[in-house]
Amino acid sequence: MTVPMAGDPPVRGMWVYAVVPVPCPAPALTGVADEPLFTVERAGLAAVVGWVPLAGFATAGTGDDRDHVERIARAHHRVLTDLRARTASVPFRLGTVYRDDAGVADMLDQRRAPLREGLRLAAGRTEWGVKAYLHLLAPQPPVAEPPAAAGTGTAFLLRRRAERRAGELLLRQAAERADLIHRTLAGYAAVSRRYPPHDPRAAGAGQWTLLNAAYLVSDDDTTRFAGAAAGLEAVDPALRIEMSGPWPPYCAVAEPPGTGSP
Repeated sequence: MTVPMAGDPPVRGMWVYAVVPVPCPAPALTGVADEPLFTVERAGLAAVVGWVPLAGFATAGTGDDRDHVERIARAHHRVLTDLRARTASVPFRLGTVYRDDAGVADMLDQRRAPLREGLRLAAGRTEWGVKAYLHLLAPQPPVAEPPAAAGTGTAFLLRRRAERRAGELLLRQAAERADLIHRTLAGYAAVSRRYPPHDPRAAGAGQWTLLNAAYLVSDDDTTRFAGAAAGLEAVDPALRIEMSGPWPPYCAVAEPPGTGSP
Protein backbone atom coordinates (compact mmCIF):
# COMPACT_ATOMS: atom_id res chain seq x y z
CA MET A 1 0.00 0.00 0.00
CA THR A 2 1.34 3.44 -0.92
CA VAL A 3 1.28 5.91 1.96
CA PRO A 4 0.54 9.52 0.88
CA MET A 5 3.14 12.10 1.85
CA ALA A 6 2.19 14.81 4.32
CA GLY A 7 0.02 17.39 2.63
CA ASP A 8 -0.97 15.10 -0.23
CA PRO A 9 -4.71 14.63 -0.74
CA PRO A 10 -5.95 11.19 0.36
CA VAL A 11 -6.38 8.64 -2.42
CA ARG A 12 -8.94 6.55 -0.57
CA GLY A 13 -11.58 6.99 2.08
CA MET A 14 -13.64 4.89 4.45
CA TRP A 15 -17.16 4.27 3.11
CA VAL A 16 -19.72 3.78 5.88
CA TYR A 17 -22.64 1.44 5.22
CA ALA A 18 -24.42 1.18 8.55
CA VAL A 19 -24.08 1.06 12.30
CA VAL A 20 -24.87 -2.20 14.08
CA PRO A 21 -24.72 -3.43 17.69
CA VAL A 22 -21.57 -4.95 19.13
CA PRO A 23 -20.65 -7.75 18.63
CA CYS A 24 -21.44 -8.23 14.95
CA PRO A 25 -19.17 -9.80 12.33
CA ALA A 26 -18.75 -7.87 9.10
CA PRO A 27 -20.76 -9.20 6.15
CA ALA A 28 -19.12 -11.73 3.89
CA LEU A 29 -20.19 -9.56 0.95
CA THR A 30 -17.89 -7.07 -0.68
CA GLY A 31 -18.79 -3.42 -0.91
CA VAL A 32 -19.40 -0.78 -3.57
CA ALA A 33 -15.81 -0.98 -4.86
CA ASP A 34 -15.61 -4.76 -4.40
CA GLU A 35 -13.68 -4.05 -1.23
CA PRO A 36 -13.71 -6.33 1.83
CA LEU A 37 -15.84 -5.04 4.67
CA PHE A 38 -14.89 -4.74 8.33
CA THR A 39 -16.07 -2.91 11.43
CA VAL A 40 -14.87 0.09 13.42
CA GLU A 41 -16.04 -0.02 17.05
CA ARG A 42 -16.56 2.72 19.59
CA ALA A 43 -19.03 3.39 22.41
CA GLY A 44 -20.62 -0.06 22.15
CA LEU A 45 -21.41 0.49 18.46
CA ALA A 46 -19.88 -0.90 15.29
CA ALA A 47 -19.74 0.85 11.93
CA VAL A 48 -19.61 -1.47 8.92
CA VAL A 49 -17.07 0.11 6.56
CA GLY A 50 -14.78 -0.49 3.61
CA TRP A 51 -11.91 1.35 1.95
CA VAL A 52 -12.83 2.86 -1.43
CA PRO A 53 -10.89 5.00 -3.91
CA LEU A 54 -12.06 8.57 -3.61
CA ALA A 55 -12.04 9.04 -7.37
CA GLY A 56 -15.50 8.11 -8.55
CA PHE A 57 -16.86 7.16 -5.13
CA ALA A 58 -16.65 10.10 -2.72
CA THR A 59 -19.24 12.04 -4.74
CA ALA A 60 -21.37 9.05 -5.75
CA GLY A 61 -24.53 10.65 -4.43
CA THR A 62 -24.16 13.68 -6.70
CA GLY A 63 -22.50 12.34 -9.85
CA ASP A 64 -23.84 12.74 -13.36
CA ASP A 65 -22.96 9.20 -14.49
CA ARG A 66 -26.33 7.59 -13.82
CA ASP A 67 -25.26 4.04 -14.63
CA HIS A 68 -22.24 4.31 -12.35
CA VAL A 69 -24.31 5.74 -9.51
CA GLU A 70 -26.97 3.04 -9.93
CA ARG A 71 -24.34 0.29 -9.73
CA ILE A 72 -22.96 1.81 -6.55
CA ALA A 73 -26.46 2.24 -5.10
CA ARG A 74 -27.33 -1.40 -5.78
CA ALA A 75 -24.12 -2.58 -4.10
CA HIS A 76 -24.73 -0.31 -1.10
CA HIS A 77 -28.31 -1.57 -0.77
CA ARG A 78 -27.16 -5.18 -1.06
CA VAL A 79 -24.90 -4.74 1.98
CA LEU A 80 -27.71 -3.09 3.96
CA THR A 81 -30.11 -5.91 3.09
CA ASP A 82 -27.56 -8.51 4.19
CA LEU A 83 -27.02 -6.70 7.49
CA ARG A 84 -30.71 -6.36 8.24
CA ALA A 85 -31.21 -10.10 7.75
CA ARG A 86 -28.79 -10.72 10.62
CA THR A 87 -29.13 -7.86 13.06
CA ALA A 88 -30.65 -4.45 13.74
CA SER A 89 -28.91 -1.73 11.76
CA VAL A 90 -29.02 2.00 11.16
CA PRO A 91 -28.27 2.56 7.44
CA PHE A 92 -26.14 5.45 6.21
CA ARG A 93 -26.81 7.49 3.12
CA LEU A 94 -25.11 6.66 -0.14
CA GLY A 95 -21.69 8.26 -0.41
CA THR A 96 -20.89 8.71 3.30
CA VAL A 97 -17.09 8.66 3.32
CA TYR A 98 -14.65 9.48 6.16
CA ARG A 99 -10.93 10.04 5.94
CA ASP A 100 -10.00 7.13 8.21
CA ASP A 101 -11.12 4.89 11.06
CA ALA A 102 -10.41 7.64 13.59
CA GLY A 103 -13.01 9.85 11.92
CA VAL A 104 -15.55 7.02 11.95
CA ALA A 105 -14.82 6.29 15.62
CA ASP A 106 -15.29 9.96 16.50
CA MET A 107 -18.63 9.96 14.68
CA LEU A 108 -19.79 6.94 16.68
CA ASP A 109 -18.77 8.64 19.90
CA GLN A 110 -20.45 11.94 19.05
CA ARG A 111 -23.68 10.35 17.78
CA ARG A 112 -23.90 7.43 20.18
CA ALA A 113 -27.22 8.47 21.76
CA PRO A 114 -29.30 8.83 18.55
CA LEU A 115 -27.59 5.81 16.98
CA ARG A 116 -28.39 3.61 19.98
CA GLU A 117 -31.99 4.77 19.91
CA GLY A 118 -32.08 4.12 16.17
CA LEU A 119 -30.88 0.55 16.72
CA ARG A 120 -33.55 0.02 19.35
CA LEU A 121 -36.26 1.20 16.96
CA ALA A 122 -34.85 -0.71 13.98
CA ALA A 123 -34.85 -4.09 15.74
CA GLY A 124 -37.58 -6.23 14.15
CA ARG A 125 -38.89 -3.35 12.03
CA THR A 126 -38.70 -2.34 8.39
CA GLU A 127 -39.26 0.93 6.57
CA TRP A 128 -42.12 1.22 4.07
CA GLY A 129 -42.65 4.09 1.68
CA VAL A 130 -46.17 5.30 0.92
CA LYS A 131 -47.32 7.66 -1.79
CA ALA A 132 -50.96 8.65 -2.14
CA TYR A 133 -52.51 10.20 -5.23
CA LEU A 134 -55.85 11.85 -5.79
CA HIS A 135 -57.70 11.38 -9.06
CA LEU A 136 -58.94 14.80 -10.05
CA LEU A 137 -62.40 15.13 -11.54
CA ALA A 138 -62.63 16.42 -15.05
CA PRO A 139 -63.31 20.15 -15.05
CA GLN A 140 -66.95 20.99 -15.40
CA PRO A 141 -68.00 23.18 -18.36
CA PRO A 142 -68.71 26.75 -17.36
CA VAL A 143 -72.32 27.65 -16.75
CA ALA A 144 -73.74 29.65 -19.62
CA GLU A 145 -74.33 33.27 -18.78
CA PRO A 146 -76.97 35.56 -20.17
CA PRO A 147 -75.50 37.52 -23.10
CA ALA A 148 -76.19 40.79 -21.37
CA ALA A 149 -74.16 39.84 -18.32
CA ALA A 150 -71.40 37.83 -19.93
CA GLY A 151 -69.21 40.77 -20.72
CA THR A 152 -69.75 42.87 -17.62
CA GLY A 153 -67.04 43.48 -15.06
CA THR A 154 -69.30 42.18 -12.28
CA ALA A 155 -69.80 38.85 -14.03
CA PHE A 156 -66.05 38.49 -14.55
CA LEU A 157 -65.30 39.13 -10.87
CA LEU A 158 -67.99 36.69 -9.76
CA ARG A 159 -66.58 34.09 -12.09
CA ARG A 160 -63.06 34.55 -10.75
CA ARG A 161 -64.28 34.42 -7.16
CA ALA A 162 -66.10 31.16 -7.79
CA GLU A 163 -63.01 29.64 -9.43
CA ARG A 164 -60.83 30.71 -6.51
CA ARG A 165 -63.22 29.24 -3.96
CA ALA A 166 -63.39 25.98 -5.89
CA GLY A 167 -59.60 25.80 -5.94
CA GLU A 168 -59.36 26.53 -2.21
CA LEU A 169 -61.93 23.84 -1.48
CA LEU A 170 -59.98 21.29 -3.54
CA LEU A 171 -56.74 22.08 -1.70
CA ARG A 172 -58.45 21.89 1.70
CA GLN A 173 -60.06 18.56 0.89
CA ALA A 174 -56.74 17.21 -0.40
CA ALA A 175 -54.95 18.26 2.80
CA GLU A 176 -57.67 16.62 4.92
CA ARG A 177 -57.35 13.40 2.91
CA ALA A 178 -53.57 13.42 3.31
CA ASP A 179 -53.83 13.99 7.08
CA LEU A 180 -56.33 11.14 7.44
CA ILE A 181 -54.12 8.72 5.50
CA HIS A 182 -51.04 9.68 7.48
CA ARG A 183 -52.76 9.42 10.88
CA THR A 184 -54.20 6.02 10.01
CA LEU A 185 -50.94 4.52 8.80
CA ALA A 186 -48.84 6.14 11.53
CA GLY A 187 -50.95 4.23 14.05
CA TYR A 188 -49.18 1.05 12.88
CA ALA A 189 -45.67 2.53 12.93
CA ALA A 190 -43.05 3.13 15.60
CA VAL A 191 -41.77 6.09 13.56
CA SER A 192 -43.37 8.00 10.72
CA ARG A 193 -41.93 10.73 8.53
CA ARG A 194 -43.76 13.00 6.07
CA TYR A 195 -41.76 14.47 3.22
CA PRO A 196 -42.69 17.23 0.78
CA PRO A 197 -44.76 15.71 -2.06
CA HIS A 198 -43.05 15.46 -5.39
CA ASP A 199 -44.16 17.72 -8.21
CA PRO A 200 -47.90 16.95 -8.50
CA ARG A 201 -47.51 16.81 -12.28
CA ALA A 202 -45.21 13.78 -11.86
CA ALA A 203 -48.19 11.75 -10.65
CA GLY A 204 -49.64 11.66 -14.15
CA ALA A 205 -52.46 13.37 -15.96
CA GLY A 206 -55.50 13.96 -13.81
CA GLN A 207 -53.77 13.05 -10.54
CA TRP A 208 -52.50 15.04 -7.59
CA THR A 209 -49.82 13.88 -5.14
CA LEU A 210 -51.34 13.94 -1.65
CA LEU A 211 -48.74 12.23 0.51
CA ASN A 212 -45.11 11.19 0.42
CA ALA A 213 -44.16 9.43 3.65
CA ALA A 214 -42.16 6.65 5.29
CA TYR A 215 -43.20 4.38 8.15
CA LEU A 216 -41.12 2.12 10.39
CA VAL A 217 -43.36 -0.89 10.90
CA SER A 218 -42.88 -4.02 12.97
CA ASP A 219 -42.42 -7.10 10.82
CA ASP A 220 -45.35 -8.63 12.73
CA ASP A 221 -47.62 -5.72 11.74
CA THR A 222 -46.74 -5.48 8.05
CA THR A 223 -49.87 -7.32 6.90
CA ARG A 224 -52.16 -5.13 8.99
CA PHE A 225 -50.34 -2.00 7.82
CA ALA A 226 -50.83 -2.97 4.17
CA GLY A 227 -54.46 -3.86 4.89
CA ALA A 228 -55.08 -0.43 6.39
CA ALA A 229 -53.70 1.23 3.25
CA ALA A 230 -55.89 -0.97 1.06
CA GLY A 231 -58.92 -0.16 3.21
CA LEU A 232 -58.41 3.58 2.80
CA GLU A 233 -58.17 3.13 -0.93
CA ALA A 234 -61.28 0.93 -1.07
CA VAL A 235 -63.58 3.51 0.55
CA ASP A 236 -62.38 6.42 -1.61
CA PRO A 237 -62.61 5.80 -5.37
CA ALA A 238 -60.63 8.98 -6.05
CA LEU A 239 -57.66 7.71 -4.03
CA ARG A 240 -54.68 5.63 -5.16
CA ILE A 241 -52.06 4.46 -2.65
CA GLU A 242 -48.69 3.01 -3.59
CA MET A 243 -46.52 1.14 -1.07
CA SER A 244 -42.84 0.39 -1.61
CA GLY A 245 -40.51 -1.71 0.48
CA PRO A 246 -39.29 -3.28 2.57
CA TRP A 247 -36.44 -0.79 2.85
CA PRO A 248 -33.59 -0.41 5.31
CA PRO A 249 -34.84 1.61 8.30
CA TYR A 250 -33.52 5.05 7.35
CA CYS A 251 -36.27 6.74 9.36
CA ALA A 252 -35.16 5.05 12.60
CA VAL A 253 -33.16 8.18 13.37
CA ALA A 254 -34.45 11.74 13.23
CA GLU A 255 -31.79 12.76 10.70
CA PRO A 256 -30.46 9.90 8.56
CA PRO A 257 -26.67 9.75 9.01
CA GLY A 258 -24.59 10.71 6.02
CA THR A 259 -22.27 13.65 6.59
CA GLY A 260 -18.84 12.07 6.37
CA SER A 261 -15.80 14.15 5.48
CA PRO A 262 -13.16 12.59 3.22
